[in-house]
Formats: sequence, structure tokens, C-alpha cells
Amino acid sequence: MLDRLVAVTDAINVAQDKQGLFEAVEAGCASFGFDGFVLFCNKTDKLEAVVNATLTNASRSFLHDYEHLKWWEGDFFLDEVARHGRPVVWNSANREGLDANQLRYLEFLIESQMLQGLAVPLKHKPGTFSGFAINCRAGERLRDGSVQSATIIGNAAMTKAEALGLCEEVTLEGAMAIKSLSDVQQGVLEWIAEGKSNVDIATIVGLNERAVRYHVTEILRKLGVVSRAQAATIWRVARNQRH
Repeated sequence: MLDRLVAVTDAINVAQDKQGLFEAVEAGCASFGFDGFVLFCNKTDKLEAVVNATLTNASRSFLHDYEHLKWWEGDFFLDEVARHGRPVVWNSANREGLDANQLRYLEFLIESQMLQGLAVPLKHKPGTFSGFAINCRAGERLRDGSVQSATIIGNAAMTKAEALGLCEEVTLEGAMAIKSLSDVQQGVLEWIAEGKSNVDIATIVGLNERAVRYHVTEILRKLGVVSRAQAATIWRVARNQRH
């Protein structure tokens, strides 16, 4: 198991973009016998966590029904993660203690060929919750160490997602601030996000270095941040949300 975990986390760590991370997480889950996964970072409610997940291989039909048929109201294992911050293991054969809403949700999972799974909490910002939920079609008992393995994979995936700018949400104010930048400033910010220095940017966009310094100062002021790294993060997150 340890060798597999090392291989999975190594693949996650070297992912270069969202698609690469998706493929690494999906392959990692499959290596432990799980078919589906949902990674959600800093979400405010269960519906947002699943329908607007940071990363998931859930089908569009599942996401549609989860939202429009209000299955999220009975999502008992995300309740445990969101309200109590503790892992939960579930099996479709175990219905003890479930209320009517939760039983209906369980039937929905069975119809979607999800027979068992687990969800683990991850680090999160105040007022939000994060987690990693995985499921499988097999009806056998989950292997020993599944919760620990899922926690390790989930933490690795979230750390990489944060590095790729996938976990943050640009607020309405942040989006408006980006729109307030001039075309030149947006171009400068894009190169900042690529790690270019003021000298590099001056050469690329055809300005002198003094002009670039002025635009950088204005970018930081308009975005309400104090560092180039913060400005670059806002730019990357806004770009990811557009795509």
C-alpha cells in the first residue's frame, strides 16, 4: 500500500495543470479500487461542494440530478464532513440510523452504481469546509487503511490544486478590480503570472522599465494587494474560472 501511495502522490505532485491533476487523482483512486471522486476546497455548502467541485469525475447527469432533484439535502456523509469535520465510511447495505431524506439519497447512489465509499475532511478556510469523497461500484468491504489512504491522496491533491490556483475563488470585488486594469496593465499582469521580471516584461511589451514599474504599482493598488505573487494568484484564478 505504501508503494502505491508514494506513486500516486508523486504523480499528483508533478501535475502541470488541471487536466494533469485530474488524471493523476483518477488513476490514483482506481489503483485503490475506487471509481468516482470529488475534491472540494473551501466551499460554503454541500451543493456548492459537489456541483462546483474543485475536481471531480462525476457525470453531468449525476451533477444535474444532485442539484435539481435536491439530493444534496440527504447527503449524509458530506454532512459529517461539513458539520463535524470527521471522516465517514458508508455502504449501501447499511441503512441504520438514516432518515427518509438520507434513505432516498442512498437509493439515488445505488441507481448511480455507487455502492460504497467514504469522505474525509481536509484543511479549510474559516466559514468553509473542504474534503475528498470517493466511491466504488464493488460491494465488498473497504480495505483496512482506506480512510488514511484517502486522506493522504486528498491532501496531496488539494495542495497541488492550491498551487495551480484551483482552490481560490475570485470575489465579485476581485473580478471588478481586474476589469478596472487597462489593457496594458492586464498584459503586464499576465506576464507577472508567468514569473517574468520587470526587465523581461519591458522587453516583451515594448515599454521602458520605468513604465513597467509604474504599471505594476497601479496593478497592486487596484487589486488591493501588496505583492506580485498575490496579484498573480488573482489573475490565475480568474483565468481558470473563465475556462
